[in-house]
Amino acid sequence: MGRRTAVLIACFDPQNRRTLVQWLGEHSLEPILFATLVELRELLRERPVVLVLCEPQLADGDFRDVLEVVARSERRIPVVVTSPKSETQEYLAAMQAGAFDFLPYPIRPRDLEWVLSNALHRSMAAAS
Repeated sequence: MGRRTAVLIACFDPQNRRTLVQWLGEHSLEPILFATLVELRELLRERPVVLVLCEPQLADGDFRDVLEVVARSERRIPVVVTSPKSETQEYLAAMQAGAFDFLPYPIRPRDLEWVLSNALHRSMAAAS
């Protein structure tokens, strides 16, 4: 059996992680968790990835570093930043750094579906 298309996730909140993993699984996507930039680089080299979701802080960097790693991979993969803060500053920082979009916590399935559908559509279009 072939591997499903991967979506990389750095989400440390258990409830939001469950929401993400469940939604992706229901849409025939393979959620793969990562916690560090080292893991992200390795996964980008090994797997076809259509989307990256990350929190503002990782163990060894932040969302700006994630955006840089993805850009250096020379693949057009959308990055969506998730955050427990729904402040305008957090949203603007993510968007100015080059994120595709921003999802505040708690992640609601309706918002997740809208953002991820748009991001996946963009990713698939860039791949063809």
